[in-house]
Parts: sequence; C-alpha cells; structure tokens
Amino acid sequence: MPDKTGSLAVLCRPGTDYEAAAGLLLLSGKKEIHFICFSDGDSLPPAAVRAVRGLGRNRGLHISAIFGKPPRPGVFKALAGMDFSPYARISAGEKLTGGFLRALAGAAGAACGYGYRLRGLISVSPGTAGRLTALLEELPRRGVRYALLNPDPGRGLSRKEEAGFLKALSGPVGLANKKRDGDHPPRIQIENTLAGDEGGLRPWDPLFSRGEIYPLCYLLGGSFRTALEKNEPRGKYAAWEKSFLKFGSLFSSLMHGAAMQWTEPSENAWITRSFLDGDIYSQRRFVRRHLPGMGSVFMFIASGCLNDCVFCQRKKPGQENDLAAINSFLDSNRFVGHSKISILGNEPLLEPSILEIIARARERGFRRVEMMTSGNILRSAEFCRRLAGAGLTEVSIPLMGCSARAHDALTSTPGSFDDTIAGIAAAAAAGIKVYTHTNALKQNLRELPEIETFARKTLKTPFCIFSLRPKGPGAMRLPYAELVPSYSEMIKALSGRVDSLLGFPICVQRRIQGDAEVPAGEIADGVKLYMMHQNYTKPAKCGNCAAAPSCMGTFSRYTEIYGDSELSPARKAD
Repeated sequence: MPDKTGSLAVLCRPGTDYEAAAGLLLLSGKKEIHFICFSDGDSLPPAAVRAVRGLGRNRGLHISAIFGKPPRPGVFKALAGMDFSPYARISAGEKLTGGFLRALAGAAGAACGYGYRLRGLISVSPGTAGRLTALLEELPRRGVRYALLNPDPGRGLSRKEEAGFLKALSGPVGLANKKRDGDHPPRIQIENTLAGDEGGLRPWDPLFSRGEIYPLCYLLGGSFRTALEKNEPRGKYAAWEKSFLKFGSLFSSLMHGAAMQWTEPSENAWITRSFLDGDIYSQRRFVRRHLPGMGSVFMFIASGCLNDCVFCQRKKPGQENDLAAINSFLDSNRFVGHSKISILGNEPLLEPSILEIIARARERGFRRVEMMTSGNILRSAEFCRRLAGAGLTEVSIPLMGCSARAHDALTSTPGSFDDTIAGIAAAAAAGIKVYTHTNALKQNLRELPEIETFARKTLKTPFCIFSLRPKGPGAMRLPYAELVPSYSEMIKALSGRVDSLLGFPICVQRRIQGDAEVPAGEIADGVKLYMMHQNYTKPAKCGNCAAAPSCMGTFSRYTEIYGDSELSPARKAD
C-alpha cells in the first residue's frame, strides 16, 4: 500500500507468507519499501527474518516490527545493519510488573548496542488515559525514550466525551515535551508528533489487510481488531468507523500542534524532530528522501558556549551528555558505513570526552569528522594537534569582523578575535581544514566585503555570509529588529562588492552578486544544515516566481518589520 512518502508499505500479521510478501515488494519496483511485521511474542518468526534479509540491505528498505512482549536481544543481532524500528506493545491500562519492566530495560539496552531505539507502542482508551502520565514518566527509566500512542475511543463517544479524551491525551503529551534541560530533548518523545513522512509507524496510515484497506490502528489492538478477528462485515460498523476516522483526524491535529512545543520557534521543527534527533538509520532515510546532496550524518552535543553573541543568548551547561547514546550512534556506523559525520553544538569542544568521541567516530568508519566551533579553544596548538590526532578533519568557525574591535563587539567576549585567528592558524597547521562564515547584521553590514576578503585572502579559508534567523523570546541579546538589515540596505551597501551570500531570497542575492554562488565544496555541511534548519517562509507574491523551487525564501518576522515590497519574483517563461 503506498504511504505518504511514495513508498510501498506492506503489513504482515502472524501467519503471513512473509517470503511471498517480500517477493511482491521486489516485483513492485519501488525504491522505498516499508515492511511491517507483527509478533505476539518477543521474537520474529524465522520466515520473517529470512524474508527481510532476502530483500537485502536495500537502501530504501525500512522494517518496523511490533512485539507483544519486549523483544529478545537476538532480534537486533539478526537484523543488524538494516533500517529497523522495533516497538514493544504496552497498554496504559495494565499494571506493569517488575519482570516486564526488567525485560523492557534489557531490550532497550540490547537495541542500543546495535544503534536501534526501542519504542513503546501504547494503547490508551478513555478509561486509561489518566494513567498515561505515570507511564510516560516510567518508560525513560527503563531506557525507552520514544513512544507511539495508539488511542482507541471505542464505540459511541459523544462529542463531549470525545473532547474530554483528546484533552486527557494532550496533557501528558504536553508535559512530556516540556521536560527538557537546555538543548537536550525531552526525556521521552511522542512519535505521533513527528512529521508525517518520517515516523516508523503512524496509527492512521492506510494499509491493506484481508482484501480491504484499513488504518493501521485498526490492526494494532483494541475495539476494531476484535471486530476484524471476529470477521464482522465492514458494513456492520460503518457509522462507528466514520466516527473513529474523524477522531483520528482531530488527534493528528493535536499531535501536529504538540510537535512545536519543544522546538525553538525559529527552527524548522521537521528537521529537528525527524532528522537531528534521529538515529543513524532514520538520518540515512531522511537524507535519501529529502537531502540527496548531503554528505554527512549529524550528531548534536549539548554544551555551554564561550561567546555571548548579540544575536544569541549564552548557553549555560545543562545535564551531562548521554555518552552511551553517543557511542551507540557512532557504533551503528559499523553496519551502515557513512564516511562523514558533522558534530554540532554550541561549543562541542567543551565536552570533556570530545577527544574520545572523535576517536571513536574514526574507529567506527567515519573517515571525515567535521565540527562547528567558535574557534576560541583552538588557539592552543597542542590541543589542535591532539584533535587532529584523534581524527578531526574539518572545522567551521564564525568570523564576525576582521578586527578585534568589530569581532569582539558582536561576540561580547574581549579577546575572542585574537583567539579565533590564532585558532584558525593552529588548526590549519595541524592539518585540519577550516571553513569560515558570518551573519549579515546591521552592525557589520558595511564591513562584510572586507571580512570576505580577509577570510579568503589573508586566512585562506572558504567563506560564506548567511542570513540572521529570528529567535524566540529571550533567545537573543538584542531584538531581531535591531540586528537584521533590510534587503534594500544590503543591496545599497554590498552590490558588486561580495559574492559569498548564502540563503537569502534569490531575487535579492542576484541584485547583489549576480549569478555568483558559493561552491558547495566551500560550505561546511554543518552550515548547510544550519540553513535548512531555519523556519523560512515565502510570501504569497512569491508563489509564481520562476526561482521558487530553488529559493529558500525569507522569515515571517522579517516581513513583519520590512514588508515584502523588496522581493521581486521572476516571471515564469510562457
């Protein structure tokens, strides 16, 4: 059954001829395949394992398995290296025994050893919704930090009861989203809030079963599964089904709203939730579907920050990074074979174990290790040599001015310019490739041509200038309106003087630098992701622009301040 990605999904319930199902998938010719298996126990039937192995490590193959009990470690070993999403079924209405919880923790640990994430598939009804909060608090203690809710409203809910059920579900989901520590994600994430085409399973996905099409949630358990197992004619529950699907639409809208509750408003929540927080397998899937030109996978290391830039808010150290999760991510590359990883964070070099993390990345097959850093710490030539020795190959460093006076004024950190310049020289001397970049601000607008020349000719580094994104309340030391120049100001100050703009509206960019573009090889992968991670928008007037498919657009906050009259859409050829 085609799903929202244009791939083919097949659902295999116990008793299915798995190898025949796999054969049909191969005959379909689809590049993206989602193979979904049910198991009432803690393992997969040997025939199911043979079937998916028969499909090979097809780059477009994604396997989801739903287990009635926490899966055995052997399951992960049998599917090692394959894009696999395991789910353990849990009922919000059942008291979890000590034995079950120990088995759940063991399964989560075993999954982690192969780079997988065990998810909880939680069945919840109006009568059990009150227990959901306690369950969501318990699961992370057992190593389960991802959950998929499968709500079952049952038969005949009134509108008032339906609204009450949705409210009962929204409370725990909202609470889970808010339990963060700085840049660390919530302790448990509700997968229903992921973008529609990235989650391993979605309860209302249409799937083919018994000659008819049903939403997946019908088959996951609860009232509808009972009806189907009794072979009740579909017409017998047509009215109930219509009501159920309406509830599903309301629930999906609720989850979509919840997706934004823990992401920074200026960030693209789709990238944050579906990509940056993904394991190495889901990142590979995302890149294959949406970012085919991207060469890296990415890992975020939360930390404090050395600078206190005017367009940001200095981050303070939060909870320690989960080194087991970091190692699991890196270790899984033994099975996947990516050649490059980009390490992100406010200042990853503040992580005490950063040398060990870099070395482990190289040991696990990453031939290139890139990092975004302020550059301040790199002033130590000895530390740069140790970083290079561990395996760091590339760094991307911000350059806010070409003098101490200009740079330090924007970083609010005296001495940061001298440290950064010394760090660039030390990194280059250690054999580490250096990329540089800056933001276009009112405060450095007239100096941008000099910064570009300084970066390229004096420092001999690739360089780009990108736009400033607006951030949420309290996330910027100075208001966005006091920092961002208008496009008209940029055109007046920069036309014909720079050729390194990146991520501005194409119509603006062309008026400044013509058809010049920064070569892809001169842009760090971390910067590429930074650009795609912004919450860009396109005004209505841009809808018919000939450049729209390749233009990132602007920001809503920008148009609130300056309007959209500076934008000049290109006419499409007749």
